[in-house]
Amino acid sequence: MMSEQKQVMSGKSVSDSVDDTSKTLHDAIDSTSQTVSPALNNLSECSHKAVNKLADVAINVAESLEQESDSLRKMKIKLLEQCRTHINDKPLMVLGLAISSGFLVGWLLKKR
Repeated sequence: MMSEQKQVMSGKSVSDSVDDTSKTLHDAIDSTSQTVSPALNNLSECSHKAVNKLADVAINVAESLEQESDSLRKMKIKLLEQCRTHINDKPLMVLGLAISSGFLVGWLLKKR
């Protein structure tokens, strides 16, 4: 009963109050959206720029690693060829070095 008296005294119905509240909330949402929208757009733009920079760095690193890999592969081939040439030129010396190295490693491991 008390609420009916308040409604009658204010001259508004419940539906009018709900409509007013709804309009106020919609206005607040629109205002907030207009305020936040530029910041979100800026954040989105900055995020895209950061991803692009990161992708560029990753591409550069991948290209650099590929070049270094090729360089190491060429060095490995060159070293194997030098070893092959040295073995063919002085087989007895290489055999003596291999045997000596084997005894040395065996002796070191035996001491442990």
